[in-house]
Amino acid sequence: MNAVEARVSVFDRGFLYGDGVFETIRVQEGRPFRWSRHFQRLAAGLSLLDICLPYEETELRRHANALIAANNCPDAILRLTVSRGSGRRGLSPKDAETPTVVMSLHPGPDRTRATGLRLVTSPFRVLAGDPLAAMKSASKLGYVMARQFADAAGADDALILNHLEEVAETTSGNLFWMRGDTLFTPAREVGILPGVAREAVLALAPTLGYEVQELAANRASLSDAECVFATNVVTGVVHVIEIDGQRIKGSERCASLGRAFEDLVRAEVRR
Repeated sequence: MNAVEARVSVFDRGFLYGDGVFETIRVQEGRPFRWSRHFQRLAAGLSLLDICLPYEETELRRHANALIAANNCPDAILRLTVSRGSGRRGLSPKDAETPTVVMSLHPGPDRTRATGLRLVTSPFRVLAGDPLAAMKSASKLGYVMARQFADAAGADDALILNHLEEVAETTSGNLFWMRGDTLFTPAREVGILPGVAREAVLALAPTLGYEVQELAANRASLSDAECVFATNVVTGVVHVIEIDGQRIKGSERCASLGRAFEDLVRAEVRR
């Protein structure tokens, strides 16, 4: 089905309340990167929301492969969205028993273009310890507002803090920074989404000789870092060049992690 023919009910709870979850998956050389890891996170989110997915993982993977082949799009972004479906009026999810499942394919970014992120600190906060933070909830209004704030400020993305003023993430990725041979990143308890790319970078860092620390840190921790970068599966590792107007130093260490991540993606999709 093409985008013009696709329909979702105006009574769908994903549309009305953001009652659902989604995953954004990188497709390279015609294959989804770490499909199983994305599916595990999707399944965990659905379990928390008590939504029963009407498809087995293998069936969804077949549909994904068919969508990629039909569009002749070997390098792309695959989005998988599951909402609770339509039900009675009001917040109660009772009687919403037929989930809506949508899979869409989008052009991938140009990763050959050298770039860096300019961030601005968002006034919109996340909650430390929020169980909903661990899944890609379809209810992303706080992040939409943070990105709108960044757009208005002429920045590329927003730096998000939690209600304790601790560094959390950006609207679209996880944050890392380095001092010497130590790589730092916010701990899950801060209120972050534990990204698939984040997981990969944490595993790669020790192989390059870097120590890893997951912690709670304040905004000042980024100011004197050797380098700062953001990660997500679509763009990989992207250097942060500015935060709130302050220039951030770059480092070959960050670049080496970026190259290692891209090598990992290519190696895994070719298996």
